[in-house]
Amino acid sequence: MKIKKNLFPKNINEVKTCFWTGNGHKELECEISELSESKITVLTTENIPILGSEGIIWRPFLPIFPAKVISHDAHGFTAEFIEVGAQNAFRDEANQALASLASAYNKPQNTPNPKRPRMLGRILLKLLFCIEQSLPNIDRRTFSANEFPWSLEFEKKWRAIRSEIESVFSKVDISDIPLGPDKLKNWSSIVVAEKGKSTDEAKQLLPLTARLVDSVPSLIFAGFSIFEPGAELDYHKANSRVFLRMHLGLVVPQGDVRLQIEDQELSWEEGKVLIFDDFYPHLAWNRTDQRRVVLIVDFLRPMPFWKKLIINLLNRGGGSLQNIPKAWLDL
Repeated sequence: MKIKKNLFPKNINEVKTCFWTGNGHKELECEISELSESKITVLTTENIPILGSEGIIWRPFLPIFPAKVISHDAHGFTAEFIEVGAQNAFRDEANQALASLASAYNKPQNTPNPKRPRMLGRILLKLLFCIEQSLPNIDRRTFSANEFPWSLEFEKKWRAIRSEIESVFSKVDISDIPLGPDKLKNWSSIVVAEKGKSTDEAKQLLPLTARLVDSVPSLIFAGFSIFEPGAELDYHKANSRVFLRMHLGLVVPQGDVRLQIEDQELSWEEGKVLIFDDFYPHLAWNRTDQRRVVLIVDFLRPMPFWKKLIINLLNRGGGSLQNIPKAWLDL
């Protein structure tokens, strides 16, 4: 894909290009014709989505906007933005960004913008986006475990991994386990690895799990995701598609507990892995009366070494989750 200059503009008032991604399809590059806080009209020349279809409007490394096509013709289409869950942190961030963008987009082109991105930032984002676009299979949502043979080792040893996390539950009250990234009730996380390696605390408290995640090629992050009864995680996605995400089912109650990627609804199974592209919008929930636990492992997509090196240099920042408290090691 040829990266157009206005995809990473100096000023938000200069935004002209965006993407539409519908269920199961690769993104469609569009030119913005009209934009408000409730809908967007875009021009495009091919693969115009059908009336009523749902997807997302997005620009690289910025919030996404779920939308539904309400009209179309031979030159483009109009989509109405869809409101997502009331408790979703993504919703608030996206709505604020959309209001700012819509306001700026409808101002005169010479209106100054105080949040002007720096040149170096635009260059780095453009570089990362170019790398993403060159990777194979970026339009795929899910992958089989056989495509990543190392993941089969997690399936073989899932009972031992579950035994380690259940040992933690026997000593630590759920209220003392850190909340997940969006700080939603009924969703907790225990970090096992960050910045490509297991933490010292995880090696002591969860030695088998730590050894397994350290064996993952191009590891980025690993941790336990704990959904208590009633947990609801609304629309969310990764900012970049340079990595894939694996879920290993450890404690999966019977009933309505699901992962939904766009319009594809998936079920966790104890002892089985799910591998998917975290870039595409997805939901998760636990509408049962029991706890659900999965091990999450994020890893870089297969790519040449030099691309991995660049991505690792661009992603040296720390994580946002609290590590295992040292007090747990003495329990």
